[in-house]
Amino acid sequence: MVRRVVDFSVHQALYIYGGVATLVALGAYALWTLPFEAFPDLTANSVSVIADAPGMAPSDVEQLVTYPIERSLLGLPRTVSVRSTTKFGLSMTQVIFEDGVDPYFARQVVAERLTDLTADMPDGVSATMGPVATAMGEIYQYVLASDNPEVTAMDLKTLQDYSIAPQLRTVAGVAEVNSWGGLIEQYHVVVEPGRLIQAGVALADVEMALAENNRNFGGTYTEARGERFIIRGMGRL
Repeated sequence: MVRRVVDFSVHQALYIYGGVATLVALGAYALWTLPFEAFPDLTANSVSVIADAPGMAPSDVEQLVTYPIERSLLGLPRTVSVRSTTKFGLSMTQVIFEDGVDPYFARQVVAERLTDLTADMPDGVSATMGPVATAMGEIYQYVLASDNPEVTAMDLKTLQDYSIAPQLRTVAGVAEVNSWGGLIEQYHVVVEPGRLIQAGVALADVEMALAENNRNFGGTYTEARGERFIIRGMGRL
């Protein structure tokens, strides 16, 4: 049998060359049109919960943010495990579900637990679900730094949150941009208790005045030379 195959291959070389060329052409076609990735995503079916806690140390984030989130997510139907990662100012919790669980069902049961979690979170911290993506979706990490001593961590954080991250989200295929570290830009009003007592003003009055003034409001309009100009008050920082 083998001898007959060899004899045919030797005496009918044209057919052999044609068959090889056909196989190469089919292989090249499959290479460009195959709908499967060379490195398929074999990660578990999971839902990520992200909580941003600006300025908190990892130990405080672990105790005050990560632990309450893990505790609230335990016992969900068809879950395998609950894992977490705590960094400076950032808590990431991952709920692993069984294979075959619908991703949107998993997100629904997680969202139901998150609604009851608000009371257990520190002030200014809230837990939200990440995008519909897997662990292999995190493809790039970068660090913002500056050689200029006048550029502070607050400046870098502002640049990341208001300039770089919004631009990255416009790139096709980018589902989410997470950031941690740095200092959030804040405006502080430092009161002097002695002067408040002299003026007969309570601290609650100062808080109310700040809340009422830190906002924009609409006015009317004015017309001049055939043009209409909108009048508005700008008071929000």
